[in-house]
Amino acid sequence: MAVINNSELNISDDDVQIWRYMDFTKFVSLLDRKALYFSRADYVGDPFEGAVSKLKLNELQMWDVVVDYTGQMAVEKEIQTAKENIPFHYLNCWHINDGYNINEVYDQN
Repeated sequence: MAVINNSELNISDDDVQIWRYMDFTKFVSLLDRKALYFSRADYVGDPFEGAVSKLKLNELQMWDVVVDYTGQMAVEKEIQTAKENIPFHYLNCWHINDGYNINEVYDQN
């Protein structure tokens, strides 16, 4: 599989560590199969997974006004298309240890 560099991902240190939480059986599977498991986006239990962000909505509304003058219809179509495409998106989330403590987020709930 090809490695794709993302210019928006700012990693300046080649020795940066990435990590994720997983249970022991998933860890053993990772080692045994030498492969990552990807969950379907609509199976992760997050109702906002795959949702169109406010930033994207603002961009779409600007595009509608500037380019095709269709107004709200194109925005609604984009939202509907995003919802329909969620089952075709797969996730495997990791974290770069940049001083952010994810436990603080979960402890607040």
